[in-house]
Amino acid sequence: MSIKLKSIKFGENKFRKLQKLEINFSDRITVIGGLNGIGKSTILGLIANCSGIRSSQYKSYFNALFQANFQELFHLDENDDYKEKIEDKSYIDITYLFDDIEFTKRCSVSRHSDKDSEGNLITRLKVVPRTLNKPLGTELKIGESAKVPLPTLYLGMSRMTPIGEYEKDRIRLTKVRNIEEADKNYIHQLFKDVITFDVSSTEDPIIDHDFKGSKKRSKLPSLKHNTFSISLGQDSLSSIFTALASFKKLKREMDAYPGGLLIIDEIDAGLHHIAQIRLMHLLKKEARRLNLQIVFTTHSLTIFKHILTVPESQIEKGIVEDTVVYLHNTPAPKILINPNYLRIKNNQLSQSKDPDLAFPRTPKVKIYLEDDEGKFFLEKIFSFKKINDFKALYGTELDLLSLKVGCSSLMNLIKADKYFSTVVIVPDNDILSEEKNRKAIIEHKQFCPLPSDKSFNENTPSIDRNPEKIIYDFLKDKIANYDSEDPFWEHILKINDGAYDFDYIQNTILPIPDRKYDNSQLPKIRDKMKYWFNIHKSFIENAKIIESWCQENTDQVDNFCKDLQMSIAFVCQDNSILTN
Repeated sequence: MSIKLKSIKFGENKFRKLQKLEINFSDRITVIGGLNGIGKSTILGLIANCSGIRSSQYKSYFNALFQANFQELFHLDENDDYKEKIEDKSYIDITYLFDDIEFTKRCSVSRHSDKDSEGNLITRLKVVPRTLNKPLGTELKIGESAKVPLPTLYLGMSRMTPIGEYEKDRIRLTKVRNIEEADKNYIHQLFKDVITFDVSSTEDPIIDHDFKGSKKRSKLPSLKHNTFSISLGQDSLSSIFTALASFKKLKREMDAYPGGLLIIDEIDAGLHHIAQIRLMHLLKKEARRLNLQIVFTTHSLTIFKHILTVPESQIEKGIVEDTVVYLHNTPAPKILINPNYLRIKNNQLSQSKDPDLAFPRTPKVKIYLEDDEGKFFLEKIFSFKKINDFKALYGTELDLLSLKVGCSSLMNLIKADKYFSTVVIVPDNDILSEEKNRKAIIEHKQFCPLPSDKSFNENTPSIDRNPEKIIYDFLKDKIANYDSEDPFWEHILKINDGAYDFDYIQNTILPIPDRKYDNSQLPKIRDKMKYWFNIHKSFIENAKIIESWCQENTDQVDNFCKDLQMSIAFVCQDNSILTN
């Protein structure tokens, strides 16, 4: 079973300065950026704390378990981080995907009492990940306060402490001769791929640096000079490559390897720009090979630009494997919506004198819908969600366009012209009635079908899934299952002096016409429903019928809005290549 980190969500109460934020992680590389002191390292520490494997059977080449603990990485303050009252506590939800099953751990700071070696009672603070869905936790064999069993390695800034600042008697240099030959050659090759290194023969042993009283430890090839004299960049790379070799070893040894999570703070430290680009290429390749998710922080504009430049092949497939999450507004961090290189550069340099420079004008994102009914339905969803400032929510203006074509034609557009990789396509929900379409939508993030009714399942026929039929069935159900206490009736009887009552809807609205006003026939049920929808459009609008439907299908509408935001972000990231 594959395990992937999906998201981290900060609740209403602040943890340090982080509050009401949700970060989604990519399948391969997620870059977290922002100015100093904005909370990037805190985010890394929290996700590192929540997963790992405790079995001593599997150890990394750092001679440590594949796990980390927040309190060992960062100081937890009794006054600032710990809250006694439950209502004051900060809660952080970290969600994982076990194949396609979502599993969430809720983290908070708690106080624990232990006895030291002399029997004295000591109190310490810990960040404890507690299971939200206990039956699912039992099914997955994960304890209530146990870590998610995703092998995890965290590389902090201790890897960057200059060797020259350590006393010689605190450094143990060991020639490792029992390392697997494949891993030894692997470490050699990693160095060669990134920097020019004065490496000696591959027949010579790997050198292990172990620093007493520190978590700093790494392996590197034998050099033609003393390994104590390596640069900071070379030293940092040795830690990163030791981690990669550790996952390579684990994948080979572990029967049911679920993948891994590699977390790196300040990945660019000590590296020149060419080495940074080479390292990015290498990490992409090795993440795919080792089934790794890699999450790191950086201030490097070189790295931001590289990750934001989405390969043509990914654009065509509708899949972005690597993303940038950029935090701004240091006192109360927010996520920069649809980041592009120029906006990040201006934030990094604190340049904002010219608004057009800091926030360059970008073209509207076009959203194509099947027909006018779908466009009207989407507009009413925006009305229900009170979304009236697209730029504020999505980072770009939207242009809603009705194509007046069927769902199969919409599906074929992306194959016909690359232009349709740069727009969002919102088909009717009937597109989900076929398995091949469901797969295509998963593969192409530009597609975002209109929401389903809460009653729908995979077997719901396509004829019931278009917007006009969804609204018709909603009204029909209100009549068939009349409930005088239903808030729907309380709302609708206040409109137009109560004219929109039970009898009006039953006798005037629900009958489906067979012919148009000009007496021309409506042979197909879809034609009849479209005609019905349009002759009663003013009623549907005045009575806020679609908004009432949204109120009773909030989960479906909320999920649609999240998917739409992701589709817009995906398209904007593709288009940001033009502004990089």
